Amino acid sequence: MDITFHDGVLRIALPKSISAANSVAVEEGLFAIEGVETAKELILDAEHLEYISSLGLRIMLKFKKQYKDIPLAVENASESVYEIFEITGFASLLNVKKK
Repeated sequence: MDITFHDGVLRIALPKSISAANSVAVEEGLFAIEGVETAKELILDAEHLEYISSLGLRIMLKFKKQYKDIPLAVENASESVYEIFEITGFASLLNVKKK
């Protein structure tokens, strides 16, 4: 995951897929990021994300709960990934924005 921090905005580029095969590594990676608590805004960049399983959704929800006082958004979601967020109700919960 590529991570950038600029003007208080922490942007985290998500991998191509979040599934059972890599969910542990993704979760460990997200929660190992230093300085998250100092951010004014968190953005999970889904530009390269093609698939997300229920495990991936759980990780994002856990991340949101951990940093509940910091606004979080998922940006650049493809149509198919956005549909997964929308069907599950996560689109509004995580402020998901289409590409």
